[in-house]
Amino acid sequence: MDEDDTELQNTIKQADTILGLLDGQKIRDLMTKENKISVNAFLTKDLPSIIKYMVACQVPIHFVLSKWDLIENDFSLKQIRDRLLEIPQFKELIRQRNQQGVPVRLIPVSSVGSDFVIPEPDGSMKKIPYAIPHPFQVEVPVACVLPDEFKAKLSEVVNQRKKLTKQRNNIVKLDILVNTLDKINSALSLALEIGIEGVFLLLNPVVGMSKPIFAKLLNNSLRHQFNKMKKSTQEISDMLQQNRDASLQKVKNKETAIENAVDSFLYIQNELSRCFPESEIFL
Repeated sequence: MDEDDTELQNTIKQADTILGLLDGQKIRDLMTKENKISVNAFLTKDLPSIIKYMVACQVPIHFVLSKWDLIENDFSLKQIRDRLLEIPQFKELIRQRNQQGVPVRLIPVSSVGSDFVIPEPDGSMKKIPYAIPHPFQVEVPVACVLPDEFKAKLSEVVNQRKKLTKQRNNIVKLDILVNTLDKINSALSLALEIGIEGVFLLLNPVVGMSKPIFAKLLNNSLRHQFNKMKKSTQEISDMLQQNRDASLQKVKNKETAIENAVDSFLYIQNELSRCFPESEIFL
């Protein structure tokens, strides 16, 4: 391992979220199997190089799928996700993160949007005359960082409490309660067990944020993992949009500006889940 590689790994270990860029043209080649050289490079060099740095960290991962405009008419995100899960290294990475309760996302983006370029036989791109770029979801990876980091920290605290609970063999009643509630949801079980205020006191030393922002993120975690069984994704989206618009009207200082930013992040993330349910990858 050279010095540059060591420095990169040390930098990555300090990251809150890891972003891995998947070239849309190579993903298209992977799906169509038309360009064997491109597919081989992706499977033997590109993807292994990305995963090598990811396995040593325990933070959320965002695989950003670029050039979605070249793919969307021929393949769904679910088809691409399923193909990637056929790759053993990728599947093992997802399995590890799922066990830890740490989010992994596959986020389609396009810097120019649909109907701007067309692929040529030689692999180059030709701009469509008079076409205007309409960037697609380029803000989504950034918007998902804070909610996913919060979810990962919450899962970490829940997992730590599970271990402590198992060690307290004399507290049988608490064991039964936690095991029962875990069947519903680990984050929900923690909130029911010690209350929202208790979760704030327990987790906030780790994440460090104001109560209003903490409450927004916690409610979002609980809503997506419990209330979504009662509400449609469209209803949730409408509610989050209303929250975002209302908080925008209240922006007067740094604190209220941050609250509005969080509301915007939650709305954008929910829209991703609504339009691309397969974005968050589970086995």
